[in-house]
Amino acid sequence: MSRPDDFHFDTNFVDVFCGDCGREIFKDDVISQATNTVKKQIDDMFRNTFKGGGFKLK
Repeated sequence: MSRPDDFHFDTNFVDVFCGDCGREIFKDDVISQATNTVKKQIDDMFRNTFKGGGFKLK
């Protein structure tokens, strides 16, 4: 995904809709999705790092 260099969420992220289902997408939706993705990647990284070491992540 790419965006123009002059894109600013606060002024440009209005009336954005999903191309598949037509649901309106808000700035908070994007931030939440990105946060969840990063958290999962970090959890996976820790699991792989400590695999076999007797540690368990919740």
